[in-house]
Amino acid sequence: MPTIEENYQTWNQTYDWSEGGAEWSRNWGNIPIQWYAVLMPRLYPFVPAGRILEIAPGAGRWTEFLKDLCQELTLVDLSDKCIQICQEKFQKYSHIRYFVNDGSSLAMIEDNSIDFAFSFDSLVHADQPTLAAYLQQLAAKLTETGFGWIHHSNMGEYSNLQKDEFTGWRSLDVSAQSFRTAAEVAGLRVICQEVFNWRSEKFTDCISIFTSSLSSYAHAYKIIRNPDFAAQRNYLKQLADIYGALHNENMIK
Repeated sequence: MPTIEENYQTWNQTYDWSEGGAEWSRNWGNIPIQWYAVLMPRLYPFVPAGRILEIAPGAGRWTEFLKDLCQELTLVDLSDKCIQICQEKFQKYSHIRYFVNDGSSLAMIEDNSIDFAFSFDSLVHADQPTLAAYLQQLAAKLTETGFGWIHHSNMGEYSNLQKDEFTGWRSLDVSAQSFRTAAEVAGLRVICQEVFNWRSEKFTDCISIFTSSLSSYAHAYKIIRNPDFAAQRNYLKQLADIYGALHNENMIK
């Protein structure tokens, strides 16, 4: 499974960011259709929010949209290259703050200051100790009515993976259950989880939504298993092939 050091070497020293992360959305058609059709139906209860924290933004693929949904946006990434890309890309926006961390620290964030913590398509590469460290800190950084929305691996659900099976460099020790347990240990309450497939029939991924255990929103836990996530990707790719040419991505500033 990828360690913090391996993640740093990959995303800061090896990976070619010349496409700005658009390559990761190509199987969905493009970045905007993935945002509006995949992410926003899962995000709309939580945004806009006053202060948003994005963990591991990469080249700012989702920052493009989050910046318009808050009064203050904080980006934290292990890769100083990614933070530099984001600083250059969003330099005209004064409400964005940028920090390079050590892969698991949020010490630069004020306690009780974050209304919404978000990460998508990045922390699937984080192992269970790293996620547990983030959760311990998010318990202090979130406001009492704040929420966290984290996309992470669920490969830990499977103990007998075949050598040629898809893993997508996801951490093999993380599961929906291990994340939920770590959140509870940290004093957080996972209120819902969506477990889904990515490029496999297995449920390799999970989105976990959590809040403070003291929050009035810390209601009964729900989980769904979505076997159609990959099929949705294929459908949206077809839509993008038809309508995508009509969309000028340069209009997104």
